[in-house]
Amino acid sequence: VKNETSVERFHREARAAAATGHAHIVEIYDMGKTEDGVPFIVMELLEGQNLQKLLRKQKILEPNRASRICIQVLSALSAVHAKGILHRDLKPANVILVERKKTKDFVKLVDFGISKIQEHGREQSHLTATGVVMGTPHYMSPEQARGEKGADYRAYLYAVGAMLYRCVCGKVPYPGKN
Repeated sequence: VKNETSVERFHREARAAAATGHAHIVEIYDMGKTEDGVPFIVMELLEGQNLQKLLRKQKILEPNRASRICIQVLSALSAVHAKGILHRDLKPANVILVERKKTKDFVKLVDFGISKIQEHGREQSHLTATGVVMGTPHYMSPEQARGEKGADYRAYLYAVGAMLYRCVCGKVPYPGKN
């Protein structure tokens, strides 16, 4: 609450998710601060499990199931990209699998806390700087890992590809510790 940057990231997550209105993005109903100054976000209750937990239990998914999950993730990413948002922390833990209308493995993408929001081609805020590496290394594109300026939606393709690889092979493409 006392760290302005953390509070702004908290609010950015709510604004980024709410901006899309996409079925595969967690819904945000309200956000603000309580009377005593504590920030809050009210979002939909997701009853299910994240992809990371599923993979811990099953180790490997059937390729058709894995591809259906990844296609939904790509659909969500297409929607955020259209709004000028780069998620920047795609990983199985941020892919929640719920049941909707008798559809098993309905994807809800969460955690836009380190997203980069652009308006008219410019970054909206300077909460993250060029050269600062943010994200989860196993699913991070090489240019994102290097902290290069200009990492864009193509980093999604790498991250989703790494997730798909993990789903069907049982391990990440590059299993280093850092």
